[in-house]
Amino acid sequence: MLRRDNVWKLGLLHTGSNSVRCLEIRTKMTLLSAHDDFVLRTLGALQGCWARLVYTAQLRDENGRYLHWGLDRVYGTEKAQATMQQAHREVFRQVLRKKMEDLAREEGGASPVAAVTAESCLMPPGTSRAAQLHFSAVFFALARLRNAKNRVA
Repeated sequence: MLRRDNVWKLGLLHTGSNSVRCLEIRTKMTLLSAHDDFVLRTLGALQGCWARLVYTAQLRDENGRYLHWGLDRVYGTEKAQATMQQAHREVFRQVLRKKMEDLAREEGGASPVAAVTAESCLMPPGTSRAAQLHFSAVFFALARLRNAKNRVA
């Protein structure tokens, strides 16, 4: 089966004194750090930093541990935890730095976001008080904008 990381290569099959040309399938491995793998492959598949924030936050269980079987399997649980927590903090900062207009557009187009009712669920562990207050204001403003759009529609 030809997969995304497999490539065709023309090879030679040596049988004693004879050589026969044949096609081989070789696996092309792209070596990435756990962080790059998660950010580029997993989060990179999502549109916008708001969707990435919601997705990353939803990877946490009730004990605050991140659950991603692929990262756990490839990099080990400890490295996967550290990677997802770091990515969660990074995407959280991106949301706080983004223009409100852009966030409203992103948030309005992402269906799972409307289901999030508590902004504290979206904050990474160890968020400073100032960042919590900033995010609460952003979350409140987005909720007001969403309600205003719903009334108009």
